[in-house]
Amino acid sequence: MNLTIQSMSGNTPIGLENATVTMKNWKDSTARVQSLKRSSSTTKKALNYNSREISSQLMRASKSRNAATVLAKAKSKVAMLQRCKGSGQYNDSEVEIALAHAKRMVKCAQLKVGNLRQEEALRKSCERELASSKQQKKSEVKRRVAQKENEMRQKAATEELQQSMKEKECRRELVQKRRMHRNQERSKIAEADIKYLQDQTNRSQGSGVSDTGVTLDISSVAMNMNELKMMETQIDMEVEMEMGVIDASVGVDGSCTVSNQTGTTINLGI
Repeated sequence: MNLTIQSMSGNTPIGLENATVTMKNWKDSTARVQSLKRSSSTTKKALNYNSREISSQLMRASKSRNAATVLAKAKSKVAMLQRCKGSGQYNDSEVEIALAHAKRMVKCAQLKVGNLRQEEALRKSCERELASSKQQKKSEVKRRVAQKENEMRQKAATEELQQSMKEKECRRELVQKRRMHRNQERSKIAEADIKYLQDQTNRSQGSGVSDTGVTLDISSVAMNMNELKMMETQIDMEVEMEMGVIDASVGVDGSCTVSNQTGTTINLGI
């Protein structure tokens, strides 16, 4: 005979499939209590285990510390299921299945923690390498800029020196050209004056004229030659003064004294 009896503390049905109560001993209160005790001892509690809890948390974990937290929860689940198994209040097969799954979740969590730590270590290593490479590149750029600036300064100094030498060469060429021209001019003037004197001498000898006029002309020619020579010297000094190779000073009496780099001093009276 199968009976279903409502417990006194709630509406949970108590199955009494294995309890056999005859109508004969049902009226016996002692036999009825013993039968209820035997039937209640065979009832198991429902196991409260969510198989998706740990796995969903593992899937959402993106950092090693979060995965480590999930790992700790998985281990606590295993410990809880082991306690349930030892209590005898739950179905053994159901507990065994849940415990096996919880242990696999622990291994999955350990794997996730290890993988995330490897990824984080690799990322930090890459960041350090990139930072070091960036710093090296920055230092190289600074070195090249400093080297370029030094080269530019050296180039500017060389160009300035070349320009100065070129200017001196131009001035030297100008001095030489002026001297050549003045010599050429003086030679032509002297040639013309001498020719004039020769013509005058020939004319006076042919006409019997006195040599006084010729002598005066010779003196005039000599004075002209001295003036030309003085003009040439003055031109040379002007050119040298432009080149900065001589110094000039004016005396109290108005005379001008010039001296060149060789130590030669010339006094020009006014």
